[in-house]
Amino acid sequence: MKNRGVRIAYLLFAAACFVALGGWKVLEQGARQGQEELGVVAPVKASGPNPGFDLEDWDGKRARLADYDGRWVLVNYWATWCTSCAEELPSMSALNRILTPQGLEIVGISVDEEWAPVKGFFPRQKPSFRILLDPKGKLAAQYGT
Repeated sequence: MKNRGVRIAYLLFAAACFVALGGWKVLEQGARQGQEELGVVAPVKASGPNPGFDLEDWDGKRARLADYDGRWVLVNYWATWCTSCAEELPSMSALNRILTPQGLEIVGISVDEEWAPVKGFFPRQKPSFRILLDPKGKLAAQYGT
């Protein structure tokens, strides 16, 4: 047991030294190079205040970021044609059920052009978190997604 504690202390020390010596820059450069090779363009970070949003939800009601004042909001951009988005939606619903009582709200913003494919994507019932539509992708561009 004593050796385990020494190993953990050594690993923590090594990690601290790595960070202190600028190791994160090496990792960051490697990640950036890998993205460039794959043709991935890093999102532009928005400067200044959060652009907020004012979009229509599943039920035709307006939804604004200001409606969530005082709560944590996880904004998830997705589309019906995105396979990885489809794979993550059940996890997003589970996360929403677990963390909503602690003050987290998940808002899914679809970049589909209209509601028909979105509503067809959920044939039985709408998801446990609020779905909004950004048909022109203007908000997605403002957030740099």
